[in-house]
Amino acid sequence: MDVKQRIIQRLDELIAEAEAILGTSTDGRTFEGLDAARVWRISCLPFIRQLAAADSPYYSEFEKQSMRGYSDQLRTALAVLIRLRNDYSRGYLRDLQELAAGEVFTDFLDMADHLQSKTYHVAAASIAGAVLEDSLRRLHLKHAGQWQGDSSINKLNDGLKKADVYRQAVWRQIQVWGDIRNKADHGDFNEVDPGQVKQMISGIRDFIARHEG
Repeated sequence: MDVKQRIIQRLDELIAEAEAILGTSTDGRTFEGLDAARVWRISCLPFIRQLAAADSPYYSEFEKQSMRGYSDQLRTALAVLIRLRNDYSRGYLRDLQELAAGEVFTDFLDMADHLQSKTYHVAAASIAGAVLEDSLRRLHLKHAGQWQGDSSINKLNDGLKKADVYRQAVWRQIQVWGDIRNKADHGDFNEVDPGQVKQMISGIRDFIARHEG
């Protein structure tokens, strides 16, 4: 077995572990395997960093989601790991900078679409929001320079509006998407509407095509 096959085998093992942990879910939000999930996270993080680097969308989104205590967030982290496994097996990790600018964004939005269609709209909102934040950060670098300090969708959105990158109507829509992402990330699951998430994914896809295409 060569190195690539061993890496894929290990990714498959980690994916199976997460699926087993999620099998203990009691109400769709909580699960009995919290300690097991923490051990799983510790196993995954250095492995993902070696494959995709600490500044990649794979690592940053996995790290954020896997540290939370709800099954929805663990499911999101698992979805990121599955995407990494598939992208690695297909040879898509040769140039991470190029991927972050194009194919990764598309793939993550496709992932969000799939999760939303399977009723996992909270996880879908979180992933779509991460894609949007990365896109805004790239736009800020292009039009206003490197972002300094902590970033968020709302902060980056304000900075881009100030730099006249887009008009008030676009700024207002991005604020709405940022609010949906925040609710998904902070456990306000009942306030995340499936229909709004579906529109959010489509809108973010159009926004990226218009401003980064």
